[in-house]
Amino acid sequence: MNTKDMQAVIRPGISEMEFSGMFEGFARKQGHGFQLRVRGFQTEVYTWHVLSGKSGGMVGLLDSPASGAGSSPAFPCGASSKLLAPHEPIMVDLSIVRNGYHMDETRMFALGALPERAADACRAAIEIQNAVLEKVTPGLPVSELFEFSRTVAGSLGYEIPYLGPPGYKVAFVGHGIGLELIEPPFIAKNRNDPLAPGMTFALEPKMVFENEFSAGIESVFLVTDTGARLISRVPSQVFTR
Repeated sequence: MNTKDMQAVIRPGISEMEFSGMFEGFARKQGHGFQLRVRGFQTEVYTWHVLSGKSGGMVGLLDSPASGAGSSPAFPCGASSKLLAPHEPIMVDLSIVRNGYHMDETRMFALGALPERAADACRAAIEIQNAVLEKVTPGLPVSELFEFSRTVAGSLGYEIPYLGPPGYKVAFVGHGIGLELIEPPFIAKNRNDPLAPGMTFALEPKMVFENEFSAGIESVFLVTDTGARLISRVPSQVFTR
């Protein structure tokens, strides 16, 4: 994800879909192969999960904390025709594939200053990510990492919106990534796969404030012999213009 290029083109009045299309065009120039691979039977994947303001607070059937309105009732998830507006959190969750390998990252953007409530939630998501990365140890069951992330979220006061609002919470905070966008093992509830050096995960602690907004982050990391190493090079911060 090239945040400098995204900051250069993001502006009020363009739609979520238009903004995501700008990124996709840039990514294709850099070698993005477009076709994302997942293992789920008949699963449809896409790159344009851009959710701004209330779009981020929409829940649905998508197995993700936030669903978004999507392009139409025929595809009711992801970016929509909603226009980007100042002073609202914009979640940009985009995936690419190059030379057969996938990346999946999320960063928050804003046009001008964010309301303090949204800014605090964004900072909390980054704090959860960093705490989980420090907890990574070879041999640790992935379910313990999942439960630890929930404990950290609760200690920061975000138990209710963490990983989705009540009734819509997802049971994972990360997934394997590599030749497929989403592949085992999963950092999820009741999963006992032990972490092992060489495993690569996309870690995505996110919060959904229903009918209001989403806040979160997603970064790819590698399990090493002693802990974790970030593969994502994009700084863990909110990008403003």
